[in-house]
Amino acid sequence: MTDDDALAPGAHDVVERVRATAGPSVVLLCGLTGSGKTHLAHTLERDLPALRFTVDEWMIALFGEHLPREAHDQRLAQLTAIAWDTAERALVLGVHVVLDWGFWSRAAREAGAERARAAGATPWLVYLEAPRSVLERRLAARNAERPSGSYLVTSDMLDLFETWFEPPSDDEGAALIRVTH
Repeated sequence: MTDDDALAPGAHDVVERVRATAGPSVVLLCGLTGSGKTHLAHTLERDLPALRFTVDEWMIALFGEHLPREAHDQRLAQLTAIAWDTAERALVLGVHVVLDWGFWSRAAREAGAERARAAGATPWLVYLEAPRSVLERRLAARNAERPSGSYLVTSDMLDLFETWFEPPSDDEGAALIRVTH
């Protein structure tokens, strides 16, 4: 079984749970780089269907891959604000939304869940959990292929990202679905 095959049961569970909810939903995808968030986002976009926001794709298309940290963070904040504004309009129209930008902190996840509820949607937090060995293998393959809209991520960068990442818990304001690899 490949990593993509392993993801399918998790995707099916997310699709079924979101479809069973009355009204539109917001799916907040949470996980470290290489955990499969964007792959799942594309699957949910197609299978729910949903409007997908993958901010890395926008960042690279608009600003390139390498930005100083301050500029990166400022532009990321601008793009996530635009994504949220557009997502809220989609929710009013009854469309499910998938937000694919990691949600690495508890504060970001709680704010996302609250914003979803304020827009009249059901928030779902999908945590893609993978051991370091799986992350490294996927990132090596991705780095070799360099698909459009993806960053080059080194082991040193992954080390840093792990220090920033706060694993989610069940009490963050959204129904938690764990997808484990």
